[in-house]
Amino acid sequence: MISKYNKKAFIFIQNEFIKDLLNPDFISFLLQNRNCILIIEDAEKVITTREYQSESSVVSTILQLTDGLFSDYLNIKIICTFNTNIERVDKALLRKGRMIANYEFKPLSKEKTNKLLKSWGYNSIDKEMALADIFNFDKRGFESSADSKKLDLEIIKNFLRYHA
Repeated sequence: MISKYNKKAFIFIQNEFIKDLLNPDFISFLLQNRNCILIIEDAEKVITTREYQSESSVVSTILQLTDGLFSDYLNIKIICTFNTNIERVDKALLRKGRMIANYEFKPLSKEKTNKLLKSWGYNSIDKEMALADIFNFDKRGFESSADSKKLDLEIIKNFLRYHA
């Protein structure tokens, strides 16, 4: 999606730095990058409802950037990816006018799976697949069989031999 849309600047923010978004140095950076889109991957820690968090929440930081004076002047949008149930997301972020879209990536239908696989030169299969599995179709996956454990031990031994 990002590579296809070049009308805006995309800025990746690690969720550990969200608390620093209102730091004057970062605000200065944002002033130079108005109308950008911030992307926070694996944002569970920063968007989860405040009642589940033991440390101080950074939900208010996100709200300040997306709602109010900062939002009006900077016109920043934020994309968050997360692997938790939408019910765990702080309700303030879900209020009308704040979140403009929510998309849950589920496995693609057999038809869509095969269409994507065929476009990359793979044979058809008879099951639904998640995008992560399709994008890594030719990669070796983790298996817990005895044979794979032997193979894994050989890989580790060889790695240690050449990198120790």
